[in-house]
Amino acid sequence: MQWTAPDGRELSFELRGDPTQTSAPVLFLPGHELPLDWAFYPFLIGKIAEHRPVLLPLLQEGTAVSAELGAAQSLLEAMVGGALPEGASWRQRKIGLLGHGKGAGLALLLASGQPAVGGVVAISTVCTFNRSTGDPGTRIRADVAQHGVRFQLELAARQVRCPIVLVHGEEDHIAPFDEGELVYHWLPKEKSSLVLLEKTGHSLGAHHPFEGTNKELDRVVRISREFFEREL
Repeated sequence: MQWTAPDGRELSFELRGDPTQTSAPVLFLPGHELPLDWAFYPFLIGKIAEHRPVLLPLLQEGTAVSAELGAAQSLLEAMVGGALPEGASWRQRKIGLLGHGKGAGLALLLASGQPAVGGVVAISTVCTFNRSTGDPGTRIRADVAQHGVRFQLELAARQVRCPIVLVHGEEDHIAPFDEGELVYHWLPKEKSSLVLLEKTGHSLGAHHPFEGTNKELDRVVRISREFFEREL
């Protein structure tokens, strides 16, 4: 689906769920270089979409993280301004953000200073974008360096005013649990919480291709659905 935002940016995204639902939508942001059909993504997105529309930005492979952030920001601003994609009929009051890994970090950046964001579920969040090694890491670091404070997660987290729930696996070796704890330390405690998933890694116990759900993944689905039902 194509949509021209009020700022002129051409947005490309997929809409999951019934677009005629009146519930406020959720914007999903995936992890670094992970496709939208990776592991547990379709299962989680499908469960959320049973209750509200879910928007999935469609980006070309190799899209710079700053461009990804910019596209998501344009999408939020378009919805806040009352613009709706063709066929959609929700009358949004708030927007939910659901992110994994790098996408969870982007969700925190988007929530900072954005009153339209009603809540964020951040799964396996990173605490910095200066992390990867090799060529992808070099490109990300160079891209982030050009945008200064925009990518400083500590500064963004300290300015978030909407409810946040961090969900993190105890045995996450991609974004270790220490990163989730650090982000939680930065967030205002009266509106944030941190959920530890024992003996669970970055993929929440799921495989790619997806082979079925498990206890911890079902728990994340339940946490996410109840959170958005309460906050949006």
